[in-house]
Amino acid sequence: MTVPTLVLIGELDDWARASECRNLVEGRDDYGISRSSGDGVPIKLIVYPGAYHSFDAPGLKTPVQFLGHHLEFNQAATDRSIAAVREFLDATIGDKREQTR
Repeated sequence: MTVPTLVLIGELDDWARASECRNLVEGRDDYGISRSSGDGVPIKLIVYPGAYHSFDAPGLKTPVQFLGHHLEFNQAATDRSIAAVREFLDATIGDKREQTR
């Protein structure tokens, strides 16, 4: 990882598992990404309770199974994720609106 990273994941995601994301953030991954916890650029992980894969896809208000995985929209997780992305971008690249005033 060479840039600040934000990972947003549903707790119930069975495609990209929250536990794997936790391992990555804590430096315990099996993917060859060498990282010690707290070293390098910041990686922020937010896990949304009760949310599945595609929690931010409003076209999936009716849950579906795709390639053996559960996909389902979750409005609460989507709303929180939008706020989290805005906060993350403001913290990492700054609020450009503030700089033009």
